[in-house]
Amino acid sequence: TFYFDPFDRTLAEAFKRNFNREYLETMKIADKCIRREFELLGKKVLFEDWHTINGKKWPLIPSHKIGYYGKNRIDDIKLIWELNRMQFLPILGKAYFLTKDEKYARMALWYMRSWIRQNPYLMGVNWMEGIEAAIRIYSWIFTYYFILDSKTLTEDVNQEILRSIYMHGKFIYNFLSDKWTINNNHILAELSGLLLISLSYPEFKDSNKWLSFAVRRLEKELMHQIFDDGASWEHSTGYHKFVTECVLYPLILLRKRGISVSRYILAKLEKMTEFLNYISMEGGKIPLVGDEDQGFLLKVNNWDYDNILEISSVGSVFLNRMDFLHHKSELVFWLFNGKLLNSCNPSFGSPSFKLFKDSGYGVFKSYKSYLLFVTSAQNKRYLHASHRHLDMLSFTYEQKGRCFVADPGTFTYYASDKLRNLFRSIFMHNTVVIDGKNPSVLSGLFELSPRPYAKIIKCGGVEGWNYIWAQHDGYKPLIHHRIVLHRESCFAIYDYIPNNGQTHKFESYIHLHPDVQVNFKSENLVVLLNDYEKVILYSENPLKLVKSWYSPKYGILYESKALKSEKQNKKYKNLVMFGHKVNEIKTAQLSIEKIVNKIMRR
Repeated sequence: TFYFDPFDRTLAEAFKRNFNREYLETMKIADKCIRREFELLGKKVLFEDWHTINGKKWPLIPSHKIGYYGKNRIDDIKLIWELNRMQFLPILGKAYFLTKDEKYARMALWYMRSWIRQNPYLMGVNWMEGIEAAIRIYSWIFTYYFILDSKTLTEDVNQEILRSIYMHGKFIYNFLSDKWTINNNHILAELSGLLLISLSYPEFKDSNKWLSFAVRRLEKELMHQIFDDGASWEHSTGYHKFVTECVLYPLILLRKRGISVSRYILAKLEKMTEFLNYISMEGGKIPLVGDEDQGFLLKVNNWDYDNILEISSVGSVFLNRMDFLHHKSELVFWLFNGKLLNSCNPSFGSPSFKLFKDSGYGVFKSYKSYLLFVTSAQNKRYLHASHRHLDMLSFTYEQKGRCFVADPGTFTYYASDKLRNLFRSIFMHNTVVIDGKNPSVLSGLFELSPRPYAKIIKCGGVEGWNYIWAQHDGYKPLIHHRIVLHRESCFAIYDYIPNNGQTHKFESYIHLHPDVQVNFKSENLVVLLNDYEKVILYSENPLKLVKSWYSPKYGILYESKALKSEKQNKKYKNLVMFGHKVNEIKTAQLSIEKIVNKIMRR
């Protein structure tokens, strides 16, 4: 009753026939695991032990006594946690399943047994967080089923592994992350792990208790954490993808076991998957808004974190929604016992405009171009989201799969307080900065005070243009208004900040992807090139090029650039336009002021 039949030899042959590239990648990664070589969060690591990375050792003391903030930290704790998630392990197990070469099963079991011996219960860095235990248990259980017929999995070894899996379930259940007013992705991952354990090992004495508890609690958490528009309250597109995994995977196994769940849970999951599809760009990529930490619940290959094709493909099968993005998915193959999705739907989709009225995202798509507009949760109760950045009224823009205007990313949580708060700051987002200050104090590593509110005033269509008008109050009493408009292949960003009787310094930033080349035709007109794609950018206020930074993945940092305009005045107004042709922009520009006035008068 697992996702796939571990004793069906036809699965291995079918996989090798249909997933040759993935098979070669699997063997390459598995052989690196044999040599104890890993790449974790942008760093190459040679395995030493389960408490040490690159010579930096975390203490084996009661887990609640370990500090990892400020001066107490030994290193970025994410690195040691990433190692102990053991997400390389299912790839080792899969290598055994596909080849029946015992060296892969032996190595997988060596990693698991050495972990058990080096991590006494509630001691050390690896018994600190339930989410880490839950992700690790996904790795272990999938590996267990991949190697279930291995000669190395003797009765004694089997008992040792099963005891530790049971203790992981006990830990998750006893130390559930439910201490917050509104819980977050941690508890969803923990409930998912608890469901996987109880469904995979019904003979455990607590499995029935864990199962019934986790199903009930999952419904409660979805009610509080997922907006009616399908988005997670945490203001992070990457974490939204992660929690979609957390809900989807156990529901597949529950259905396989004939255990029903409420229509409410299924409806929420469908909305969550719809959200991912709506915000997807060319080829299934999503912009990474807010925090990201490259978090997967399950990895059976080396997929890109910002691509939803795999998770959307699984959702399309489970929910019977073949309009969702899907392709010939390896994840579908393993989760549905060898099912092959032969008909692909990786298309960008038809032109569309979608406002997510609860979470505050707006998506504009044409046949060539894409723009995601970011505000904030519309209910102020959710403004304390810890993975939120100061990105009110920011946007990202791409054309034909090439990113031009980027969200610069996250880079780190714990390695550097200075860099952590730089990437959270308003200076690193595509919006307006007033008087050279952040609108909030970035306290700690996950707090904002006060919490700015970006309100959607209205949206709709006028004279062939779709639009969203929003404002934010981060610089009270000054209020920043921004209207985003889209017609065919032309986008317009109109900013207005009313006069409050004092002169202010206004700076507007447009952060560019590192691959973008910049060619100034004048101080107001710029040609942007990314590979073979070209975008014309016009700004009413003069532009200059400044240095910036870009982090495509947690732990990786590139130097980049931004377009910046500056103005000192008692009020602020600016118009920025993107298009394919200069004449197209000039024609549209003539009508924008009239259209904006019409929108603001309504």
